[in-house]
Amino acid sequence: MTKIRNFTEEETPKNLEEIRKQLKKLKDQLAEALAEYEDKDEARADRLTEALDALEDASEAVEDAILGE
Repeated sequence: MTKIRNFTEEETPKNLEEIRKQLKKLKDQLAEALAEYEDKDEARADRLTEALDALEDASEAVEDAILGE
């Protein structure tokens, strides 16, 4: 079972930056996977595109939190 950790205010910007970096890596990996399926399996490519869009939305939300918006 995973523990949920409460971050102190000093840790939050550093941790948000780490989350932003990890989301970017995931988006890059997902984009590569999407490229493999674009011509082979349209339904799967559509689902992966939706997932990529969701990661992009998450990245924007984290970026807003980092900037304090």
